[in-house]
Amino acid sequence: MSNKKILLIDDDPGILSSITRWLQKQGYKVETAESGIQGMEKLEAFLPDLIISDMRMPELDGVEFMMGVPDGDGFFPGKIIFTGFDDNEAVELATLAEGGIFRVEKDRWETDLPVAISRAIELGVMKKEAWKKGEENGRLKIMRSAGTMLGHELEVPLNNIISENERLIEESGWKDSNRIIKESVDRINKISERIATLYELENLEYSPGMDEE
Repeated sequence: MSNKKILLIDDDPGILSSITRWLQKQGYKVETAESGIQGMEKLEAFLPDLIISDMRMPELDGVEFMMGVPDGDGFFPGKIIFTGFDDNEAVELATLAEGGIFRVEKDRWETDLPVAISRAIELGVMKKEAWKKGEENGRLKIMRSAGTMLGHELEVPLNNIISENERLIEESGWKDSNRIIKESVDRINKISERIATLYELENLEYSPGMDEE
């Protein structure tokens, strides 16, 4: 059973009722509207995965409604328009690939609608996944940039620690009685060098320009 949400818009109560019953039998959660204006009012609260709209409606026709539906911020619903068999204008507008709007002729909805629903929802999911990938890439760039900045900020003090340790070892003339102190200084030196090496490797593996290649 599907858990997808569908907003169905049609000014014909008979068609609205018939298709709603059919969609509910398929397991879809359905919200209905009798006009494009009413559909817009329900859109934000319902956030459907798919919108099915009649083409010919007063005040706001189907294509005008579809073009007014926002795409972005994780909301990419599939779109289907019902048209009449000889509705040439609807055929021209509703089949624009750029708009991602699928067309179903009203007198064939029982046979054509299932396929159109599958394709329209799949297109919406693909758009949403592409958006998520873009968001993740953006966050990754920020994290990497922050890591690079942190590396630069730590580079000077780490180098200072290493230099001071080396100077201390060379100039103090350590004796056997100071073995523990010498070992501690050596460990500090090695840890500092290890941290510096890690940041150097990170900078070799990634630089801000790599994402643009």
